[in-house]
Amino acid sequence: MYIVDTDASIEYMKGNPTAISLLNSLENLHLTTMTIGELFFGAYNSEKPSKFLPVLGDYIQRFSYLSMQLWDSVKFGKIKAALRRKGAIIGDPDIINASIALSYDFTLITRNVKHYERIKGLRILKLQ
Repeated sequence: MYIVDTDASIEYMKGNPTAISLLNSLENLHLTTMTIGELFFGAYNSEKPSKFLPVLGDYIQRFSYLSMQLWDSVKFGKIKAALRRKGAIIGDPDIINASIALSYDFTLITRNVKHYERIKGLRILKLQ
């Protein structure tokens, strides 16, 4: 089971052959509602929302969605506190996605290994 991060989603929608091949080869792919929010922000914040919104709509229909639950919130707080103590803080959206992945024992697909590798126990599949 996999959670696809925002950057991997963008690469897929941009037509990156590696991203397309990887995501098309896997089953049980999920998006978090955090990632979906980031993707919609990117589409609406672009110069051509009317171009990107249909592509985004088609893309997200391929997935199941995972929302942050109470137990994910507890993990979020624990992860963020640990990262702050180490002086290695990352963005809240990344911590939310990691919290959800850890709760479900899913692997996170991302290009952003530099941030996610700071989170103990998180399984990462790097998109090249």
